[in-house]
Amino acid sequence: MKNITLKLYRLCALAFLALLIGCGDDDDNSVDTVVGNWIYTGNYYGVTKQFDPLDEECYIQTLSFKNTKDGVFTIIDDCDEIDYTSDFIWKKEKDVEIYSIKMYEDSQLLRIIFEAKNKMYIYVPGDSDAEVYERVLEE
Repeated sequence: MKNITLKLYRLCALAFLALLIGCGDDDDNSVDTVVGNWIYTGNYYGVTKQFDPLDEECYIQTLSFKNTKDGVFTIIDDCDEIDYTSDFIWKKEKDVEIYSIKMYEDSQLLRIIFEAKNKMYIYVPGDSDAEVYERVLEE
């Protein structure tokens, strides 16, 4: 009788373990680091390893990457009295740092490197210079 009870407990334990393993979360609910609002802060020059901060008061460029099915990417240029807004489509490629941005009929590959998730460097692959953006923190 003890032998049957012990086997029953082992069987129940294995069934419970199989249930826990089988019911894992298979959904990928992670949000890409690029999602959010970013403001242009200047240029980074790879050859000299120097950062050139934005010095024009008029030129403020904001990038907004949305976490939507189509991956909407918006550029807002705040210059003069009219905001210029353009919507594009973005997609994370298989390579770790490569994103494709579809602008009108063309698609451009960009290399984006993040620094502490609050600063990003946008390179055209093969170029050592980058545009630098900082995340706009929500208040």
